[in-house]
Amino acid sequence: MGKSEGGTSKKKEAKDKETLCGEYKEWYASAKCKEYLKQNIVKSGIPLELRARKVLKDSGFSVSSARYLEQPGPNEGPGIWREIDIYAKRIEKTSFKMGDCEFAFGTIILGECKYSSEKDIFVFEHLERENVDLNRFPVLVSGHDLVPSGLAKCFQLATIAERVVEIDVNSASKEKGNFTDRETHGACEQLLPGIMHYLGRSREAISDFYNTYAKAPTIREIWNQWLSGENRVYRHSRNVPDKLIIDFLASSALARQIVGDFRSPTIYMMIPIIVVDETRGVIKVNVDESYKVIGFDDIGKCVYLYVSEKAEKYDSVLENSFTLPILISNLAHLHETIKIITDGVGEVIKEVQQWLADRDYLIAKEMLLNGRVQINATPFPRIS
Repeated sequence: MGKSEGGTSKKKEAKDKETLCGEYKEWYASAKCKEYLKQNIVKSGIPLELRARKVLKDSGFSVSSARYLEQPGPNEGPGIWREIDIYAKRIEKTSFKMGDCEFAFGTIILGECKYSSEKDIFVFEHLERENVDLNRFPVLVSGHDLVPSGLAKCFQLATIAERVVEIDVNSASKEKGNFTDRETHGACEQLLPGIMHYLGRSREAISDFYNTYAKAPTIREIWNQWLSGENRVYRHSRNVPDKLIIDFLASSALARQIVGDFRSPTIYMMIPIIVVDETRGVIKVNVDESYKVIGFDDIGKCVYLYVSEKAEKYDSVLENSFTLPILISNLAHLHETIKIITDGVGEVIKEVQQWLADRDYLIAKEMLLNGRVQINATPFPRIS
């Protein structure tokens, strides 16, 4: 046994001598070592991350990496600080006014970059598009009581995938590590706690804004005094009927004046994305009515309906939805993907403007309900 172990150790030592390039003066003088290092630096994914950031910067985003606190689940111990590859933020040039109040909008992109020299991503399109749950696309960070639901229709999302599989086509016969969604799943699981972290921070900021905004406490005081009888339960509830808000405004000239002087914080939308390198295909698997594979399309980008096995942990993100739509884009298609985002956000702004045109009572609702929001509050209800 000892002889065998000694032989193995010598073989490993000889192999290490073949692969190691020595101290920096030695490897720096060796073209072979430099080429070896180039290949390994590319495999680290850092060049992919830097190129993706540049595309976003060229599109008007301020971009950085960022850290987030991953909150533990039950019996999981303390939270862990982790890094996310891309945190990109942009204030949109388009805004609109209602009276003296200007409504400004911003877009946040949280991204993970995944390099692979071997595996392509094959996606299976959702065959019942009319039943797809896209309520969390985009993820609304602020302005929940000002924005209508169903904003995904503003974005030209060509392919919506319900399943993905990573395949090394050159080793397709090897089952181990092939035909899985391991890397995509891992990237999605990194994005979810990041989204939850920044949602929590944003909600704290919105709460602080309304708690320090001089007229918001005043309107809440008038509201609490106005509520009487069985309606008193709404003093500490987020599920306030719109008609009650309308009646309240009709009864109070001071409340109407405060709403007319409203100053809105920026309404932010967040979009999660996974960026893969140019050499990695994002391929749609085409099937016929019998679900037999009939061909492939090189699509370069898609929306993946990700389902987490820890969905209950991320309820503040998912808001009773089972899926979180996440963009997947090949780096070569990232400009096109960002254009879809930009055009979609522009349509969202038009949608919100039209929505609020004859619903100014929602401004009062926004002011009344958001001052009390805490980081661990129940999810914001969506306006139907």
